[in-house]
Amino acid sequence: MKTKGFLWAVFIAVALSYKIGNANIIVVPDLNYPLHGIGIGTRAIGMGGAFVALADDPSAIWWNPAGLSKIKRLSVYGEMSYLYEKGEFRYGYYYGPYDSGDRNVSYSKGSFVPKAIVLTVPYRDMGIGIGAYVPYCSNKEDGEFTWKDKRIKPAEKGKVTKAEFSIASGKNNAFSFGLTIGYQWLTTEKRSFYHEEHEEWESVRWNTEEFAGKGFSASIGGIWKIGENSGVGIAMGTQTPFQGEKKDQRYYYYAYHDTVYQDTTYIGEAEEERTLPKFLRMGGYIENERGTVISAQIDFLHQSYYWYGWYGPSSGSVEPYLHAGIEHPIRENITLRAGIYSSPKDSYYYGDVITFTSGFTVKWHSLRFEGVIENMAGGDDKVRIGSLSVLYEW
Repeated sequence: MKTKGFLWAVFIAVALSYKIGNANIIVVPDLNYPLHGIGIGTRAIGMGGAFVALADDPSAIWWNPAGLSKIKRLSVYGEMSYLYEKGEFRYGYYYGPYDSGDRNVSYSKGSFVPKAIVLTVPYRDMGIGIGAYVPYCSNKEDGEFTWKDKRIKPAEKGKVTKAEFSIASGKNNAFSFGLTIGYQWLTTEKRSFYHEEHEEWESVRWNTEEFAGKGFSASIGGIWKIGENSGVGIAMGTQTPFQGEKKDQRYYYYAYHDTVYQDTTYIGEAEEERTLPKFLRMGGYIENERGTVISAQIDFLHQSYYWYGWYGPSSGSVEPYLHAGIEHPIRENITLRAGIYSSPKDSYYYGDVITFTSGFTVKWHSLRFEGVIENMAGGDDKVRIGSLSVLYEW
């Protein structure tokens, strides 16, 4: 029976990964730019996202659905995040023999993000999870450019929202297996302003782009318990492209020797598809007699796209993420943790990015309060994310 269920899960995952036709697919910009965050779960993120082999709380619907079989009590989980972004928008360029000054404007933006609400239900040897959450988000917007009667605030915003149902089997067994199916939404907004000026000519470009799309997702996972205090886990996921509508508004101005040659505005709409990378996660953990847990994980993201460049069509690339974390109970009801994770080299203007995390858990009766801070080091933009969560168990 278990083998039959496994085959059905693999069939669903493969079916969702298949794309009919040759229409161009735009890959959503690398998950950490402009979309920040590595998922949900304050405990998981506090350990640097090295959670695929642990996955023993409601955030398992994101990390590894097999972990839901470990949950023994009816639980409700809620999470809220504060996202702070700081950096610069560029609106001038060095262009050939002309120098427009490479002008920049600084921005700093903070915003609250309702991150997750998840319900988990244990039933016999199974675990069931239902939830809605935001694994990736950005709200980069600040400053304002003014040119004649044109005013624009540069922005690079994006948000992925997922609603999912998970089921896992294998409670109290050495091996557990889980499956998640879901529906997801993507919204993005980009506003840019470019100004190049010389003694003889002036050029201005002003663009806005909005996209809203939706599609299905699926993931499967397994956890193997090795002895009493260690284990390994693996999870993989895919999705259909986000299918939606892109809205464009463009303004272009060009003048030479005070003669205006172009002063036009374009407004248009078009159907478009975008996608998030497919993923494969593998990791393990070990726990000592004092309850200290050390975990490590590697994620492979496959960015699937189709376009014609200088050397013909390209079909995608695979990028690795590394995660590591530790947690240590300092009292019966208080646990501290720390972690680190990396981002692909091209996620932030081709700069290496390492994010450090630290978090805590405080237990009080049937409530579990948790917090985590993510601090990004490297890259052209600086990002800090603080999250708080509460878990109630019956």
